[in-house]
Amino acid sequence: MTGDGGRDAEALRALAEAGREAIRRLWARRDDREHLADAERRLLAILEEHREYRPFWEGADPDSDENPFLHVHLHEVVEAQLARGEPPEAGAALARLTARGLDRHEAIHRILQALVEHAGEAFRTGKADPAAWAARLRRL
Repeated sequence: MTGDGGRDAEALRALAEAGREAIRRLWARRDDREHLADAERRLLAILEEHREYRPFWEGADPDSDENPFLHVHLHEVVEAQLARGEPPEAGAALARLTARGLDRHEAIHRILQALVEHAGEAFRTGKADPAAWAARLRRL
């Protein structure tokens, strides 16, 4: 960030809009799955899991107090970690949470919550700490 709050906010808004448009373009291509990359198919599955957000995928703008686009992007971060098996603690956390009776989607939400807390700490301290992320996952 530049330290110029106005330009920073404008850059963040532009980035958010680009993300929304990318999701909307993917949603529009949902009937053409065989031509989608693996990551696109994984993200499309996440979009389909969140039926309550379908109006947003189709062009509606969310209220300022909700961000379904960020929500599904965070889902994708967790799903990508699970697909890669990196960090291995993510898969182990998912297994523990589902073994305790949570359905997979709710277990992913628990991991998402931990991810948001971890990211907040990284932003506050100015450094990413993979070991801290792994430890946070082990505590789930």
